[in-house]
Amino acid sequence: MKKPEQEKLDELENLIKTQSKDIRKLKRTDERLTEVKFVNVQFDVKKYKEGEGVINDAIRDGFEIRRDFQTESGVVVCLGKYKPKNQKTHGDDEK
Repeated sequence: MKKPEQEKLDELENLIKTQSKDIRKLKRTDERLTEVKFVNVQFDVKKYKEGEGVINDAIRDGFEIRRDFQTESGVVVCLGKYKPKNQKTHGDDEK
């Protein structure tokens, strides 16, 4: 392999290692997903406010937007609520 090619490979390997470390730092290792909620927001002048209100209420209640999915009539938003791993949740007493 030629020297410039090897240098480029080394540079890319270092970049991958750095990005892998950054990704690991971003993971919520001290928290766990405790609740999920899906909200349908229809793109209709008369109906979008309902979904918008549900999402805003959920955010105020501690949910975070995880993903959204485009549909023919609007969007479905997936929300998640996280808690510290050592904090009990509503369903923990039943186990």
